[in-house]
Amino acid sequence: QAAWILAQAMRRGHRAVCFLQVRVMVEIVLQATTAHLEDRPDLQKRVASYRGGYSAEERRRLEQKLFSGELLGVVATNALELGIDIGDLDVTIHVGVPPTV
Repeated sequence: QAAWILAQAMRRGHRAVCFLQVRVMVEIVLQATTAHLEDRPDLQKRVASYRGGYSAEERRRLEQKLFSGELLGVVATNALELGIDIGDLDVTIHVGVPPTV
């Protein structure tokens, strides 16, 4: 469902981030989002994953692409939380409950 919501937000031109707790789920949701956008190859190129394990340089590049508008959608773990101001986004999707409140 998160992948469908992300795809719908992107179809409407909204910059969106989908937060997940587990790294492997990031790749699964990214693949599902891409599948939901199979009729829109232009949008398939504008969604990416962001998770721990990427180099700092790669993470900064993804952040820059998101806030410049080159990327419309990002599927991420909480590794992204410390690097961005979500006030610049149109949509945030949160899957799961944080371990602490």
